[in-house]
Amino acid sequence: MENERFEIVGIGASAGGFEALQLFIKNLELKQDIAYIIAQHLDPKQPTMLVELLAKSTKIPITKVIDGEIPQKNHIYICPQNKNITLVDFRFRLTAPEVRIMPKPSVNIFFSSLAKDLENLAVGVILSGTGSDGAEGIKAIKNAGGITIAQEEKSAKYPSMPKSSIETGYVDAVLTPEQMAIEIPKIIKSPRILEEISDVPKNLDRIYDLLLMKVKIDFSDYKLSTIQRRIERRMSVTQTESLEEYVTVLEKSKKEIHLLHKDLLVIVTSFFRNKEAFEALEKVIANKLNTYSDTIRVWISGCATGEEAYTIAMLLHKLLKQKGIEKKIQIFATDISDEAIIKARAGTFIKEEIENIDNYYIKNYFVKKDEYYEISKQIRDMIIFSTHDIVKDPAFLKIDLISCRNLLIYFNNSLQKRIFSIFHHSLNSNGVLFLGKSESTSNLLHYFKNIDSKWKIFSKENTLSSPNITNMTYYPKRYPRNYLQKPMKEPINKNDKKSMIFDAINLSITKAFANDFLIVDRNNQIVFTNGEINKYIKIPVGNFNNDVFSFINDDIRIDLRAILSKAKRELVSSNQRVRTTLNGSSTLQYINILAFSLEENEVLDDAICIMFIESSDKIDTQNITVNKNSEHALYEMENELLLMKERLQTTNEELETTNEELQSTNEELQSSNEELQSTNEELQTSNEELQSSNEELTTVNDELEVRSLELRVSNTDLENTFNTLHFGVVILDKKLKIRKYTDDINKIFDIRISDIGETINSVQFYGKKENLKMLLLACLTEKKVYNFELICRNEIYNAVFEPYLNEQNNVDGLILSFYNISKLKENEQKLLKTTLELERHKHNLEEIVDIRTKKLEKSHSDIENLLNSVNNIIVVSKNGQELINANQKFYDFFKEYQSLDEFNERHDCICEFFEICDESDDFIYSEKVMKNNLNWVDFILSSKNKMFKAKIIKEEKTFIFDLKVTLMPDNDNLNYIIAMNDITLLHEYQTSLKLKVEAETKSRLEQEKFLIQQSKLASMGEMIGNIAHQWRQPLNSLSALNIGLSLKHQKGRIPFEEMTLFEKKSSIIIQRMSKTIDDFRNFFAPNKVSETFMLKEVIEEATQFIQPSYNINHIKLINHGSSNIKIKNHKNELIQVLLNLFNNAKDAIVEFNPNHGLVIINIIELEKHVQITVEDNGGGIKQEVIDRVFEPYFSTKFKDEGTGIGLYMSKMIIEESMQGELKLENCKEGVLATITLQNI
Repeated sequence: MENERFEIVGIGASAGGFEALQLFIKNLELKQDIAYIIAQHLDPKQPTMLVELLAKSTKIPITKVIDGEIPQKNHIYICPQNKNITLVDFRFRLTAPEVRIMPKPSVNIFFSSLAKDLENLAVGVILSGTGSDGAEGIKAIKNAGGITIAQEEKSAKYPSMPKSSIETGYVDAVLTPEQMAIEIPKIIKSPRILEEISDVPKNLDRIYDLLLMKVKIDFSDYKLSTIQRRIERRMSVTQTESLEEYVTVLEKSKKEIHLLHKDLLVIVTSFFRNKEAFEALEKVIANKLNTYSDTIRVWISGCATGEEAYTIAMLLHKLLKQKGIEKKIQIFATDISDEAIIKARAGTFIKEEIENIDNYYIKNYFVKKDEYYEISKQIRDMIIFSTHDIVKDPAFLKIDLISCRNLLIYFNNSLQKRIFSIFHHSLNSNGVLFLGKSESTSNLLHYFKNIDSKWKIFSKENTLSSPNITNMTYYPKRYPRNYLQKPMKEPINKNDKKSMIFDAINLSITKAFANDFLIVDRNNQIVFTNGEINKYIKIPVGNFNNDVFSFINDDIRIDLRAILSKAKRELVSSNQRVRTTLNGSSTLQYINILAFSLEENEVLDDAICIMFIESSDKIDTQNITVNKNSEHALYEMENELLLMKERLQTTNEELETTNEELQSTNEELQSSNEELQSTNEELQTSNEELQSSNEELTTVNDELEVRSLELRVSNTDLENTFNTLHFGVVILDKKLKIRKYTDDINKIFDIRISDIGETINSVQFYGKKENLKMLLLACLTEKKVYNFELICRNEIYNAVFEPYLNEQNNVDGLILSFYNISKLKENEQKLLKTTLELERHKHNLEEIVDIRTKKLEKSHSDIENLLNSVNNIIVVSKNGQELINANQKFYDFFKEYQSLDEFNERHDCICEFFEICDESDDFIYSEKVMKNNLNWVDFILSSKNKMFKAKIIKEEKTFIFDLKVTLMPDNDNLNYIIAMNDITLLHEYQTSLKLKVEAETKSRLEQEKFLIQQSKLASMGEMIGNIAHQWRQPLNSLSALNIGLSLKHQKGRIPFEEMTLFEKKSSIIIQRMSKTIDDFRNFFAPNKVSETFMLKEVIEEATQFIQPSYNINHIKLINHGSSNIKIKNHKNELIQVLLNLFNNAKDAIVEFNPNHGLVIINIIELEKHVQITVEDNGGGIKQEVIDRVFEPYFSTKFKDEGTGIGLYMSKMIIEESMQGELKLENCKEGVLATITLQNI
């Protein structure tokens, strides 16, 4: 289905165009059935924000043009940089510019495509800019019947482009950008409906008279529908309400008359227009080639800008070449429009104008020059372009082919009949007439034979009664007498004299003479003919020349030259009787040639009338008798005549020689002119290149000004956001220098306004956190978020260190946030105190159980109070689905539910409230996470080192929660403790903060490559952070045990064995935590104390920690390390290394061998050393990277699963702290890790 077509406004702009476009778009109405397409000259190497910047001025959708897209109403489109835009079959086409220095996009190319594709639906607008791009495109739109508008020069920052378009004379209106936005929709959407023609003949007659007087064309025989449409168009542009009002405008404005004249002269053409028609014509011509003389003569009437003339020339040349026939081709291409003929003579066309031509023609008949294609010289030399009015100018004779396509459709029947008569007379016998597809043929069937009715190809019919061609010259049927009799408001311009001869001749002579005559000017150029003048003249061969001596018959040329010279010289009539043979006759007869100057008239200055009067005397050469006495005299006369002819021939040859010399001189002048023109083109090219660069810089500067304004607004927003925060925040750059901070940060750091730009390490830190610098460096280099507790001035804070990421997702600094959690810690201490009291009672079982039961009840109450006091939602879920317990915060959030039973009846899982969110992979319901087939709680548990978030929308408000899940086995059931920490405010702040800071730094800071500082201290800080984070899990386990114990207490009394097991597990966890903290405190001590311990105990302790994880992942652990070997070293650090090796083995098995995982531990005793080996079947390490596994930050795991420092830290502990050796190598099915230590 063909796309619905509607008006499209093409806008061309360059330097200063951004301001004009803003004003234009700002004033546009929101809903219009129009599309606006902007071709703004842009820097081809720089990205543009033109879409974003202009979108702020309107609610009309603004988008970049996409190749192949169909324009939509009420849309604004912007051509991307370094592309040329065209409209083909109502679709956008984007192409790469073929010439580097031309403006990009080319407005001329764009407007030409609009004219070709839309015709009268096209609107062209030229805004501010340097150069002249768009002027030719304005002409194309105007010639196609569209509307053209240019910006008022005073309102344009750079007026060159609008001025160039205005100077073409093809601009309908000159307006400011604001006026354009208001007037363009009015012009397009409010066409004037003229009154019935019968009611307004007077007004139409006045328009016809004005046109005839000013442009010398009588439009009264044009179809009324055509005249009406064009006048309505001009009335819309001039905003006149009635025809009478428009006539008044015409009378006052000579410019408007010429604009109406251009609108009435529809200039629309293309190469091979209706390709099938030219294929049919080619077949007809091919059959007639052998019947033509040595010269094939063609007349293209109404040739417009020349495409049809060049098409027929190429077609004929190809035919002759294919058939091997040598004939000369001579084509007369005529049109009434001077401007169209000028363009046709140039023979240059843009790529879009020739895109429908077969490659054969482009390859053989065009020469590419820059962005244009020029017709080849061999084709150009075949064609004579001339301004010619088919209605009143002499016709061409002895023509083999006449092409007059889509011209007659604008004429009424009477004028069509007259033109068909002229064509019939002009054609040779069996000559071909080629008409347009829409042309009516009812007026020519008596004189032409139908060859192809579909494509309107006809052959001349040699009828007995020829059409009425007694007077080949058409007299206009109307004369503007009323206007001619009025005194002229202006003196007659000399340039108008020649064009006004026609009127004066008709008024002065037509009534006085009935003989055949012609009128010549002072240069012997024929300006008027009357009667059967074709008996005395013939159409010359070669370049068209209107000189009378080129047309006159040879046998009277010399006599006419003498008569005409005498009439001019003596200003009296001159006549002579001459002997001649008239065209079309074989009889020799006498005629009188009379030449005289016309009556004195300022219009007919120096005009000569040449009249031909036939004599009734006939010379009968058949009946002449010669007696003997006169034979000698006749012989002498013949000899004298022969001599005179030889002399005349000599004179002619000398004259030809002189002409050849003059021609040679002319060619040399042309050559010099071409060289000068080439130099001028080079200078113009350089100027255009500089101009293009200047336009690009101007456009970039306009965009930078808008960006600066946006940056100032962003800075204000950022400052206001900072002032509303009620916790400590400090922003650092990648060199740890202070950028911004909130007032509450002074509780942590002693930062003053003068410290901005200084490093964070240069200000006083009130906290008790050791190795702060290493932690900051680790956060920078590893692009990881750190959470830890910090004590400052007797207050406990939750510190969050997270990387600040720029637009390219690279770390460009840090954001440090500190939240006061002192009250929460107090509740935790109460819980710990309650747990410790359980250890005091071990003697009397019944008493202990009774006392502990009471304590547990109190503990349960305290725990409930504690859980209800925290600002988190905490629930216990059975198998990750049904909820079996919840704290008060849950009911505060889900107010619509009075009990868990009511909640469970309506929902299978709390996760039903979680929204799908792809802001990042941190959300449990993001696209990446949802690809896993695990239950959501199991997925969180399997990602131990990753914190997940959930998004809940409730009562049209969005909440963000941190999720923490702890597994709590209960007989056959798997219960999960789900903690949901409300971080909505923090999330909103962090999101806003990142956006604001990113916008601030984007325009000021360039991306800098920075070296990752691979220092051991930073790595140690990373390890401490990881292990500290890891030891938070025992606390969670302890909380889980307490809650589990409480739940079991609700079901009945607790067995003594479980109480004992609970005590034992709690003690081990607490002792382990205490020992770990001591180890970390002494990690950097220079003289750490070694202790003696058994290796099997170390292995058993490490396996106890890893066993639950192995059970979940179905990994079998075989411990052969039962030897009673003792060593003296650092026990806790060895456990950390073993845990790291066990974790690495688990990760490898889960990835490569999840169903049959196996880990084997061995102890090997040597003479002075002892070895611990850990072997797995996890697939091994690729050979090309195995040598790099101990490098810092190198990891074989996925980006989110490994930090690359575990093995590096393990090797540093074994080899530097414990004076041993750690090796990794591939074995049969996996990796073999070997730890070698000194034996006692």
